[in-house]
Amino acid sequence: MTSEPKPADLERGESLPSVEPPTAGFILQLFLIPLLIVSIVIALWLLFSWLAHAGQNDPEIVLRDLRRMGSNSFQRAHELASILQEQSEQGEKLRKDPAFAKQVGDVLMQDIEAFPGEITPSRGKLRLFLCGALAEFEIPEAADPLVKTLRHTGSETEATTATAKVNATEPTAEVESQANNVQVRMAAAESLAKLAARQGSEQIRAVPEVIPALIEFSRRDSRTDEADAASAAEVLQRDSRMKSGYRPYAELRSVCAYALGVIGGTEALDRLQQMAENDPYPSARYNAATGLARYGDERVTETLLDMLDPENKAPAENEWHRTEKEQAVVNVLKAGLQATLRLVQTNPQADVSKLRPAVERLANEDLSKIHFQDEAGKDEISFSSASQRLIRLSAAETLRLMDEVIANRKQAAPTAP
Repeated sequence: MTSEPKPADLERGESLPSVEPPTAGFILQLFLIPLLIVSIVIALWLLFSWLAHAGQNDPEIVLRDLRRMGSNSFQRAHELASILQEQSEQGEKLRKDPAFAKQVGDVLMQDIEAFPGEITPSRGKLRLFLCGALAEFEIPEAADPLVKTLRHTGSETEATTATAKVNATEPTAEVESQANNVQVRMAAAESLAKLAARQGSEQIRAVPEVIPALIEFSRRDSRTDEADAASAAEVLQRDSRMKSGYRPYAELRSVCAYALGVIGGTEALDRLQQMAENDPYPSARYNAATGLARYGDERVTETLLDMLDPENKAPAENEWHRTEKEQAVVNVLKAGLQATLRLVQTNPQADVSKLRPAVERLANEDLSKIHFQDEAGKDEISFSSASQRLIRLSAAETLRLMDEVIANRKQAAPTAP
């Protein structure tokens, strides 16, 4: 048995075995061959992944799949919207292509014509995503299929016939279809507003039937509202804890008011003035007022005063939980401040003698003293410290900017001789 060298042996000149550098063959076996194997595996995985997803981002292949109306069509519609949203050369080119916009619109109309009445949730999603895809275009040709979707989705008698068949515990297919159709109409109206914001209101306003269609669906009578509350709302608010007064057709009016406010024009503003004064649904009134303020229309003053009133309980009518009621009131106060500032900025000559004191109140008053009580005298809404701070700061900033506009107006006014 060989013993380890002792220190004395090392002193006599005996050393450890020499260390030799690794050979090329050793390095090849230890590193290069495993690396080659791993690289081949990764390359194969990438190849199969590419083959599996080949054509996923090809807009023509996506359209071809959509025309087949398969069970996963709504997923392909979502992919199409994503392609149009891409900040790439392909996305930019497609957004400006009238022929491609027509093809997308044709797919949407093909589905509506094939299923004119009741639609399933998947069909509803398909149409929602197609409306969203059309909203991405930068050309007015995308507006026409949205107008047709707004007009031809569902049937005129759907709301009342569905009401007669409502079962509170198990909504019928017809009732669920009504809810889906209302959502599609909302998507079409909102997409028209997005087109106008992206391309300019004048271009979309010039498309035939845009304003008439939006005005038509901004007029839903009380009979339809009652059918609303008993049917489609049952589907969209199935959770027993969500005892909301949300009414889909009334909400459709609200979305149409928003779209009319973005698109503008004399006919649209006249309709908004009627809605701001008379519509029974608070959200519709306030969207109408915001639209009027966007164009500097002083007819909005009285409705803005309601929006700026911290004791106005109307915004909370469609909410159930206390925190949601508070948030609804806060949201309307913020929207009222923004609309008031927009009115002054758009129309520096506007008379704000009534509006300014309302804004000052929000900036200075102790909102903690304001309480909304139910019929039993129990506090239903109160402003939290965070909400109070937010409102005060927003009101103070609005006052500052309003005063800047007024000061600039006075400086620009010609001096009397």
